[in-house]
Amino acid sequence: MFVDIIKPIHSLVQNYNMRRLFISIYFITGILFCSYSQTASTSRTLSGKVVDVYGQPIEGVEIKAKGSSVAVYSNESGAFELAGNSSSVLTFSRKGYDVVKVKGGNKKSLTIQLVENYIKNPEKADVLYDVKSKEKILGSVSTVYTSQLVTSPAPLYAYALAGRMPGLYTQQTSGWTNTGLNPITYTDAIFGQFPTASLIGSKGPSDNSEILMKLRGQTPVTMVDGIEREIYTLSPENIESVSVLKDALSTILLGMNGSRGVVLVTTKKPIKGSPHVSFTTQTGVQTPLGLQDPLSASNYAYLYNEALANDQKKAAYTYDDFNAYQTGSDPYGHPDVNWYKTALKDNALMKRYDLNVSGGGNAARYSVGLGYFQQDGLLKSDATDYNSSAQLKRYTINTNIDVNVTPQFTTQLQLYGRIQDGNQPGATLSSIMGSIYNTPNNAYPVLNPNGSLGGGQNYQNNIYGMINRSGYITDYTRDISANVILKYKFDKLIKGLYAKVQTNLSSYTAYAADRSKTSSVFKMTTTPDGDIAYNQYGANTDIKNSFLLSSSAQYWYLQGT
Repeated sequence: MFVDIIKPIHSLVQNYNMRRLFISIYFITGILFCSYSQTASTSRTLSGKVVDVYGQPIEGVEIKAKGSSVAVYSNESGAFELAGNSSSVLTFSRKGYDVVKVKGGNKKSLTIQLVENYIKNPEKADVLYDVKSKEKILGSVSTVYTSQLVTSPAPLYAYALAGRMPGLYTQQTSGWTNTGLNPITYTDAIFGQFPTASLIGSKGPSDNSEILMKLRGQTPVTMVDGIEREIYTLSPENIESVSVLKDALSTILLGMNGSRGVVLVTTKKPIKGSPHVSFTTQTGVQTPLGLQDPLSASNYAYLYNEALANDQKKAAYTYDDFNAYQTGSDPYGHPDVNWYKTALKDNALMKRYDLNVSGGGNAARYSVGLGYFQQDGLLKSDATDYNSSAQLKRYTINTNIDVNVTPQFTTQLQLYGRIQDGNQPGATLSSIMGSIYNTPNNAYPVLNPNGSLGGGQNYQNNIYGMINRSGYITDYTRDISANVILKYKFDKLIKGLYAKVQTNLSSYTAYAADRSKTSSVFKMTTTPDGDIAYNQYGANTDIKNSFLLSSSAQYWYLQGT
């Protein structure tokens, strides 16, 4: 009997394949459903606000989700809305700020903070008496901005320019400001005040006695907000930019002075919006550099004898002298004093504090900057009845007020004030450093056994005495400057036509209180009887009590365009 088993087998296979097909469909459908459910549960509108480091809203920030070509922009309040989900990666970008990427997450609202680029590249740049688009500037101009200036907690912003401005040569010639004892004017019996040689080529007194600046081999003209002023003590926090104008095309408006090039300083202008408040504190450490490693007393004596031998002269130091120097058995008769370590600290602090407030609306805007700077000296001073330590303190204020009187008429008022007080030993820093450089280790002891100052006929100024027993000198500097700008636009007649008047009144005064004195030195000797005797050199003088008006200047500036 024939039985057809092919059909049942075929039917079984067909049913088995159908079951596999249905299971696959159910499985795929389940996955799609779960994916859809998950997407539906996390898909939402991402919203938030974009602010700067001061918490102020930033308008025009582009926001994109990764993998999407759709972009939205923040409004005047910094707010934005964008479709996405918790896993979306959002990119926030705006010219002048660092790009920020964040995940959408599960927060109801995002707050994104953008930080300005360290090295700015704005579309416009400051030129003489104007601001122009970079694409329209044909001259040679180099610029640095606030972020690059605040990195150096130095007494002058000129320190931060080294190596950053192509064509500008800088050299530090001193680590301390002048005392104000060197007058910049002298008095004629008939004609009154005349400038000294130090003012030749400048537009007034300078507060820079530390940094030598050259542009194409000449001292550049320094301009602050369009006014020729030698002001270098502006706080970097109050400076928007420093530009160097190097060629004739950039400086042609200065006439003959333009051949020297220009250092153009632009201070910060008020920022519209709710008050921006910032407080900055900086601390720096200064260290003496380039100091020689002095010869020990024995090495100095050996080389001194060698120099005498070369001139066929008798040696000045004997074997017993060398032995005393090397063993230290006679510290008063054969001293070995390292004056670099005895007189100078390894380091000293500099401190800077800045408080800045800015804000306003469409009608009026303001900015106020208060600064305090303190620089301690590197001299080791002991406690005495008076303060002979080297120290500098400076207080500054810089204000700007912009007012829109009408849509066409605007006014600007800028005020700058400086109070600076300095203190140093009566012997002056330059004399002390000169003695340190020129005094060998075996010249004299710091103090004799009886407490008197060591010295001799060839060394009548004891370095320790110059620091601690020479009195003190305190110098005072007062500086104020007022700048007024009036501008009227005639756009109704000719687009871009305007009239501008700028005037500046400045006053500068520097004087010093001289409380210096001198102290005699003594050389200890031993008599034939074995007694100790002291030979005096120099004289003791009473402390002075005099005031010196070293400089006084007032000047007025007027410009119309």
